[in-house]
Amino acid sequence: MRRIAALFLALLLLGCAGCGQRTVQAGSFALDTEITVKIFSGGDEADAEAALARIDACERLLSAHREGSDISALNASGGQHVQVDALTARNLGERLGTSSR
Repeated sequence: MRRIAALFLALLLLGCAGCGQRTVQAGSFALDTEITVKIFSGGDEADAEAALARIDACERLLSAHREGSDISALNASGGQHVQVDALTARNLGERLGTSSR
């Protein structure tokens, strides 16, 4: 019974660890959808904006519809070799099952 009470108390304390901290939120439109980043504990507006910036960077590389993206270049290459960013190569390798880990 003491172990159960101790476990319950530990879970209760962990649940309240973020109590009193404010939620930070930022939004954007990318990847053809509305994106909302919420940081519930331990972050600020700069962290939320950094997350959105990373999503935008991924879209610049991986969008099939954005002119100048790696995927658009690959689609227009006619089967020719195209130099792509390491992120694009890694994502395509994982998708095709050829990535090395």
